[in-house]
Parts: sequence; structure tokens; C-alpha cells
Amino acid sequence: MAWALDRERRAQADVYCIVGKSLREYKNEVCVLLSLGLACRASSGAPGTGVPPAALHTAKITGAYIALIGICLVVAPTTLFGLVFDVAELQRLWIRVFGSLCALLGWYYFGAARDGSRGFLEATVSGRFVLALLLLAIVGSESASGLTLPGTPGHGKGVHLPHTGESFASWFRSSHMGLVLLAATNAAGAAAMHRALRRPR
Repeated sequence: MAWALDRERRAQADVYCIVGKSLREYKNEVCVLLSLGLACRASSGAPGTGVPPAALHTAKITGAYIALIGICLVVAPTTLFGLVFDVAELQRLWIRVFGSLCALLGWYYFGAARDGSRGFLEATVSGRFVLALLLLAIVGSESASGLTLPGTPGHGKGVHLPHTGESFASWFRSSHMGLVLLAATNAAGAAAMHRALRRPR
């Protein structure tokens, strides 16, 4: 029994030595992390500072639908993704990764709405506008590369009008309209948050 206790004490002492050595080697990094943590805690300790209630409400709505989409993509990736995109263009694994990121982003929105993080909410306005422009640029470049004559390899890819016998869903997926819809959603969300942040408190 005494031998077991002595062995346990030696193991604990070794752990303490390793932790102490690591803290000494990375004391600057530890200090920076502690400072950032204290700063974040101090900023979150004053909920609602400088943020209109309408902006907080908009953040909650945005967080809810982004998180819901993310969870659905994780649970049923091919079913949900296949509604607006061509499933063959992306592996099931990466659809789930994208869903996980969406769910995490929704969690961030809820945190910002709870503590009134105006800086984060303002950053989402410019960020989502830029994302919308980038998505439209991607669609434009894909459409330009897909402009081929009928009967040639690659014809029909890119943005095109639906032809006879082609279902709307098939046309929607093949012409990258899913990205256009995603761009429009982000632009509308950014505009809504911009208006909400400009409302009187």
C-alpha cells in the first residue's frame, strides 16, 4: 500500500515538473492568452452595450437558421444538399464538414446576441456582402468556362436556360443557381443586420 502511494506521489511530481517546465518555456504565450481571455470576459460582462435590440434579435434569427441548416447537413447531408446542389460534385464527408461549420457559426451568432458584441455583428455585415460577391464571381467564372457550342464536350454546364424535357430541379442544380441563392441569402442577411445596427437603441 505504501509502495503504491509513493509511486502515485512520484507520478504527480513528474506531472507538476512537466507542467511547470512548459509554463516557463511558454510564459509569454500563456500571458497573452490569459490577457485575451480576461479582455473577452470583461467585454462580455456588459451585455447589450451599444447594440440596438433589433440587431440582437436579427443575430438570434440568423444564428437559428444557420445552425439548423448545419445540423440538417450533418444528419442528412446528401438529401438536403441535393435540393439545391449537385451531390456528385462534392463528397458526403465534406458536406458534413460544411454543416458542422454552419452549426458552429450559428452558435457564434447566439453568443454575440447574448452579450451584445457589436464588433462581431458589424463584421458580419461586410463579411456576408463580400461572400455574396465572391459567390457570384464564382458562378460567373464557371459560366464563362462552360460556354460551349451544342454537341461539344462540356456543353450545358454553367448558367443556362432550362430546355425542353429538363426538370426545374435538374436545371437549378446544373446551372449553379444554388450558389446564386446562397449569395442572395447572405446579401439579404447582411442588409437586414446593417439596418438593425443603425436603429436607435
